[in-house]
Amino acid sequence: VQSYLLLGDANLEINSTNATEAMKSYNTALELSKTANIIVRKAKVYQRAQNYELANEMYKEAQALEPNYAPAYRENAELNMQFNQYNSAILNWEKYLQLNNSEQARYRYATSLFSGKKYCEAITEFESLHSIQFENLYTQRLLAYSLYECYAAQADADTTFFEKGMASSDRFFEITKKKDIIGLDYKYKGLLLIKLGKDSLGMIELKRAAIEDTTISKEIWSEIAKIQMNNKEYDQAIEAFNMNLQSDSSNLTVAEYYELGRAYFFGPKDYAMADLAF
Repeated sequence: VQSYLLLGDANLEINSTNATEAMKSYNTALELSKTANIIVRKAKVYQRAQNYELANEMYKEAQALEPNYAPAYRENAELNMQFNQYNSAILNWEKYLQLNNSEQARYRYATSLFSGKKYCEAITEFESLHSIQFENLYTQRLLAYSLYECYAAQADADTTFFEKGMASSDRFFEITKKKDIIGLDYKYKGLLLIKLGKDSLGMIELKRAAIEDTTISKEIWSEIAKIQMNNKEYDQAIEAFNMNLQSDSSNLTVAEYYELGRAYFFGPKDYAMADLAF
């Protein structure tokens, strides 16, 4: 059995784009001894071929055959993450951690929680990793994001949580090279600053996010306009709305055109522009 497994592995190394010979070897091994180890190898071949359904099916088969074979859960979780099946990934990581509670596995589990928008649970995991000195730019980045997302919608949220988010953001910028910083990093830094009452500093970071990363600029200018409308800073809100209008008139939603009209009406009292927006 081991010989056929090694032969299959070797065939994959020799020709990673054609797994025909490797699968022949794995199937022969499987005929001799049906084990989770062999089934997982076959599942990984299907995963490499971007066949989610078959790969997922085979990982489940391996788990049913040998419930304590930890790699079947780890590889299944990685497959789920690759195809954005985050709830399934979380379940597989939890089962894997019951069998093999490693730092790297906890890190991948925390990442799955974040990707699955379970921000409050992700906070616990990232903080746990930091408590054992497991830290990198991604743990600090995602902890800062999670602290904002978990508490931002709570009207009575303790500012302590945003202070912790700010500390993670600061630590992220301290340990991260400029080339690895993305627009979302500036965005969340700006949002955290605003939650801490530092609106002018927050706006600087949000505008930097919009300028640095054109893929999120529309989202950011909309966020800026919304904040400034809430603060009754109508002139600045008009400027933000117009930043989106520069490239395409369809960049504003119906609700945003209504808000733009209100901004012209209550700010500079430019009724002609307000009427146009309405």
